[in-house]
Amino acid sequence: MRSFYVAEEPIVHDGSAGKAMIVAAGGEVDYASSSKLRNLLASAIHPDGAPLIVDLSDVTFIDSTAIGVLAKTVSRMSEMECAMALVCGNPRVLRIFQMVGLDEMVAIYDSRSEALGSLAELG
Repeated sequence: MRSFYVAEEPIVHDGSAGKAMIVAAGGEVDYASSSKLRNLLASAIHPDGAPLIVDLSDVTFIDSTAIGVLAKTVSRMSEMECAMALVCGNPRVLRIFQMVGLDEMVAIYDSRSEALGSLAELG
C-alpha cells in the first residue's frame, strides 16, 4: 500500500505552445485525501485559461469521491473553455475511469509528455 501524495503546488510548464498547469498525485486517492486533491486542482485552474494536466501516473487506487473531484474539475474547465487532460498509466485505474465514463469527458494519456504534446497541437 502506498499512501496518498500530491505536489504542494501546481507545476507551471512553460513550453513552446504556451503555459500549462500540471498537478501530480500518487498513491491511494480516496475519501480521506480527496479534499487535498480538490484544493490543489482549484488552485491550478488559471484565470488566463492555461490548459490543465492532472498527472495520476503513480496512482494505485482511486475511489468514487476522487473521481467526483476529477469530474467536477473537467466540468469547470469545460465551462471556461479550457483544455484539460489526465495522465494515467495504471491499467486498473484506467479501467475504473472507463467504467464510469470519465474517458468520454476528458482525454487520458499514458504519459505526461503525450498529454503536453496533444495540448500543444490544440494551441
